[in-house]
Amino acid sequence: MKMKIDELSDKDVYLARLLSQLLIGLLDSVAGGYSIVINDQLNTTYLRLCDALDKLAESKFERPFESLYAAYEDIDIEWNEGGVKKQMLNFYGWLDSLFVKYGKIRFPIKNSYDKEIVILILNTYALLKSYKQYKSILEANFKDDLQELLKTDPKNNLSTNIGSRAMPSTFALQATQ
Repeated sequence: MKMKIDELSDKDVYLARLLSQLLIGLLDSVAGGYSIVINDQLNTTYLRLCDALDKLAESKFERPFESLYAAYEDIDIEWNEGGVKKQMLNFYGWLDSLFVKYGKIRFPIKNSYDKEIVILILNTYALLKSYKQYKSILEANFKDDLQELLKTDPKNNLSTNIGSRAMPSTFALQATQ
């Protein structure tokens, strides 16, 4: 039997909650650290996650950014300090409260949802894993470069705004079919 609260079925709540986790993870990964790296694959995944959430919870979901490219200049500030992360966490909290009301019912992803959603979920997991590995290398290189600069500047006259914004990236994901 399918339960329905606030116009979302238990199955839709489970999916929206999972998609929200992936979206929050993607934005945390992009906006965190010293470098901001955005490419077409990340942006497309972001847009597809937002579109899927729009379809499920249109009256409650508000897209954090029009696109990752549109938010590129200040995505770190907007996400971490501008209230956008709080907005997404509030949405996730609402979904989580519905999930609890439904009795924490879980649905097997591959058997419960259409192929397009399953591929989106699997590709997003793989993309985030690849992206986090790539970004950790960038972050380590940045820290090493900064340490080297500090060694060559005995008076520490370096600007406090030293930062790296690389675009586009060289990481890639093989599509899951």
